[in-house]
Amino acid sequence: METVDVAVIGGGPGGYSAALKAAELGAKVALIEAERPGGACVHHACIPTNILLDSALTHLAARELSVMGVFEVGDQFNFARASARKDTLVRKIAEGVNGALRMRKVQVIEGRASFQDSHTLAVTGRDSLRAGAIIVATGTRWEPPVIPGVEPGRILTADAVQSLSVAPTSATVLCDGPAETSFGLEYATLLALAGTEVTAMTSRPAIFPGLDPTLAEFASNALRDLGIAVFEQASTTGDTIPVDRDCRTNVAHIFAVGDVTGGTMLTNAAIHMGEVAGANATGGHARTRLRDVPHLLHTVPEVGWVGLTEEAARASGFDVATGMADLSFNARAIVTGARQGLIKVVADREIGQVLGVHAAGPGASEVITVAASIMQAEIPLADLAALVTWHPGVTEGLVEAARRALAGR
Repeated sequence: METVDVAVIGGGPGGYSAALKAAELGAKVALIEAERPGGACVHHACIPTNILLDSALTHLAARELSVMGVFEVGDQFNFARASARKDTLVRKIAEGVNGALRMRKVQVIEGRASFQDSHTLAVTGRDSLRAGAIIVATGTRWEPPVIPGVEPGRILTADAVQSLSVAPTSATVLCDGPAETSFGLEYATLLALAGTEVTAMTSRPAIFPGLDPTLAEFASNALRDLGIAVFEQASTTGDTIPVDRDCRTNVAHIFAVGDVTGGTMLTNAAIHMGEVAGANATGGHARTRLRDVPHLLHTVPEVGWVGLTEEAARASGFDVATGMADLSFNARAIVTGARQGLIKVVADREIGQVLGVHAAGPGASEVITVAASIMQAEIPLADLAALVTWHPGVTEGLVEAARRALAGR
């Protein structure tokens, strides 16, 4: 029976990050993956979704240039060509994951693993594997729902949409996704840009559950302007594996990361958890900081947030100060042709801790990345308000919002 220091079950972002971290720290690591390293993010979710949305948004920009008389472009988005481009780029990114694992000398084993005991894994197609520590990173996959009155063939999961050659004439998108996210809205946006008549539905009270209500209203109106009908309060349940901030289960040498733990089901959260688990599985003392993990939706406009909303901060007992910036006056937004957008900063009035940042509009991804860095580094509100950024840049709006929050303290 082969023995390793660390065995990782699952080769998605959480799994390969854990394997790479443990190998970096000198451990002998085996990663068991039933399909292809990269997991759902690379092959079925984040990466193909972003590639298709990039194609659709580029087509939208070209149509606007056509309206301006710069050049002529056809009205129809070519879904088949966009899907072919997606396949090419996914293969390239997946090879990057494989290359990183090879470089760190992580042994990749094809198969499915199950526990024989707390240190031993049965792996399909080979002898069992014994490990000093085990990290579970099995992730999640879409399961088509059963909807009364709708034929199964008409129900598509996200990976099926990614392979369409022609966009459907109409579609209803169910947006009840992972906690505090509504990734279905990205597919609603993609299909709407491709000419589909789209209805977006959620059983939640809000279509953007983690976003500040003022910005959520703005973003919802933008979706409607795109032709998407939005219906709220119109669930899913399942078992997950509970872990502590060390990513440790109730068995000291067994860890779990990523979607299988429930909670913040995001690729960046899975990578962060994987690195924590990889360090701790080799004797380290790392801890997760999931509250400061950024969220982003590639809708039109982009929507992102990190940390607490104003309401959640008040409910947690903070003395809250807020500041808002209107991106319709931001030079970079104007230069790119965007007309509207909002950035909101939520902070503690007394100590100046930045508790949350919310953005809806052009460059929201840029803003939220900077905001997450600010919060993870525990940089106070006064320093954010004094930050010197590039001009013209959307992050100038983040600084403006921080200054307004500081003035309101």
